[in-house]
Amino acid sequence: MTLRARLYDARGEDRDIDLTHDTVGDVGDRRLLWVDLDDRNEIDLERLASALELDKRIIGQLSTDRGRSRLLRFPERIVVTLGLLEKEEDREALVRRELDVLVGRNLVVTVHDGPLSAIEEFENELKDENVLGEL
Repeated sequence: MTLRARLYDARGEDRDIDLTHDTVGDVGDRRLLWVDLDDRNEIDLERLASALELDKRIIGQLSTDRGRSRLLRFPERIVVTLGLLEKEEDREALVRRELDVLVGRNLVVTVHDGPLSAIEEFENELKDENVLGEL
């Protein structure tokens, strides 16, 4: 899985959706769209940019692991880059991983390289959450 779009609906009708300009337009005030990209491949980033009408500077930030934390503010969106420490599989060593988080009205986008335990844990916590769309 590379790109996943999940619509959280205050009516309890949470579901995965196909990310297109039309489906994003249906988001509305009682819904929250979370898009997670677990790979920074160009095709999915272009699909994201098209569906959300993202500024080229935002895509530039999301497309590269820059090795440092950063905050970019735009009129209607914010991009935060965080450095996380993850355990390597089958080893005790910690490795730095980068997580980009784009936040806008009724929207959260997370971009990272490979699976992140923080994302997986957060997603598991949201499974039975029926008022997230109210955010």
